[in-house]
Amino acid sequence: MSFHRGYVLVALMVCLVGGGGAIVHPSAAVAQTRTPKPTRPNRRLGNNNFLQELNLTPQQTQKMQAIRGQYKDQIKQQNQALRQSQQALQGLMAGTASKEQVRSQYRQVAALRQQLAELHFSSILDIREVLTPDQRRKFADLMQRRQGQRNPAGAPAPEPGL
Repeated sequence: MSFHRGYVLVALMVCLVGGGGAIVHPSAAVAQTRTPKPTRPNRRLGNNNFLQELNLTPQQTQKMQAIRGQYKDQIKQQNQALRQSQQALQGLMAGTASKEQVRSQYRQVAALRQQLAELHFSSILDIREVLTPDQRRKFADLMQRRQGQRNPAGAPAPEPGL
């Protein structure tokens, strides 16, 4: 899980359980070259096991799939733009670009990350509207449990910075 997604999940949990307040996203770390992680069961919201735990009606399942489909292409395009921008930043960092050129590219990466987080958040808000209050609580619990599995207690948090 990337660093910013942890903040998005926390924000989503706050919204789902009706909490208020704002969560500030600290400056994100410069992208590092990553090897693709193997896919895990229950990783995506659309996974049947995850949906089964919410005990959705067939109508709710249809609505969830429609919402997921609505955002799928946008999120895919945003991810691709972010990856390209991160690669450009890595190239500038390794090359002879000026400090201002690097900073400008970093701002672009940060803006794309924010836009991607907004897309994810919007999709979760749409999904939230499909759920009953009990399902919202269960959804928040599932997300919190998933977040805990990704960053077990005592594990150091990823370190932001250049």
